[in-house]
Amino acid sequence: MRQGFDGLSGIVSNHMNEDPFKGGTIYVFFNLRRSMVKMLLWDADGLAIYSKRLSRGSFGTPVYDASTKTMIIEKKDLMLILEGIEIRYRKRYAVVS
Repeated sequence: MRQGFDGLSGIVSNHMNEDPFKGGTIYVFFNLRRSMVKMLLWDADGLAIYSKRLSRGSFGTPVYDASTKTMIIEKKDLMLILEGIEIRYRKRYAVVS
């Protein structure tokens, strides 16, 4: 978790074969213990890094997609993870009318 702008954008471009300067995409990096997260995103005029470290506990795990070898999640699921909610076991209930 010592990577800065250049290191994280290098990981995105070299290992993930993505463009870190693509707007609308947030790249999320967790440490091994999942107690710290860094988010890299392209703002209107430059790269931005946001980070959060938990005092205790760990962040939830997104669902892994084996076909793309990535974890693609929606913004609402990312917000739940950052709030400490495990999204893997979350279930939507059918509306009964």
